[in-house]
Amino acid sequence: MTVVCLEFEQPQNMQALAEIFYRATPQVMTRGDRFLFLDISKCLGLYSVNTFVKRTLVTLRRAGLRARIGVGEDVPTALSFAVMDQRNKMDLPIDTLKYYFDPLGEQMELTQKVIKMTELLKGLGVRTLKDFLKFSVREISSRFSTLGLLAYYRVMGESPVPWKSF
Repeated sequence: MTVVCLEFEQPQNMQALAEIFYRATPQVMTRGDRFLFLDISKCLGLYSVNTFVKRTLVTLRRAGLRARIGVGEDVPTALSFAVMDQRNKMDLPIDTLKYYFDPLGEQMELTQKVIKMTELLKGLGVRTLKDFLKFSVREISSRFSTLGLLAYYRVMGESPVPWKSF
């Protein structure tokens, strides 16, 4: 899967933006009023990722909008790349674990628990996702229960985010 995430500086009418990008790919999903996800996997025969990003920048400029763009192999990675402005998944800070746990921002109560888990991990010297993956599944499950396991499997790419229809 190849996902593009657009992070807008200001809250936007996501319905209108989604309709603009719906022509480029039918796989469109939103998070709140600042994030737009586009699955371009099935469109890669028509254009490359670089071409899509360039077209997106032109479209945004014509609409008078600015957005940070992240491209990843899944929704949480694309979101993390857009927010953190980085391009290497393993070098992402451990703080991005909340995006892997809840990339669509629908489980705020549980996300607060993941943030607490992140603080505990920082106390153990874990700074990046690469450091986090050094733990075994057994260690993660015994220390952080199912919340930690879900985040761990999402970072590993083994627990995909269900794509919501637009």
